[in-house]
Amino acid sequence: MSSTRRKAKFRYKNAKNVEGILLSSLGDGPPIFRIYGKKGEFKDYEIRHHDVNVRILDDSAELLESVDGEQFYLDYSRKVLGQEAKYKRIKK
Repeated sequence: MSSTRRKAKFRYKNAKNVEGILLSSLGDGPPIFRIYGKKGEFKDYEIRHHDVNVRILDDSAELLESVDGEQFYLDYSRKVLGQEAKYKRIKK
């Protein structure tokens, strides 16, 4: 028995200025971009674009750089994690 694959049809919409949340997938799946509707419903879009511009709007996010310049992370802020006093900020 041969399997036939139906070609999907898509509707296209420009994504400029669309606000959503970047999510790491659970397990082995791809990262996703989640867009919430007015009633709390959401759609998850698999991320295929490899170099899209992003602006962080969430003040609970913080950029971390190791002093040796070898490690870089985007993580929850120390304030959110209750560790603000534990670490010193890197001066610009």
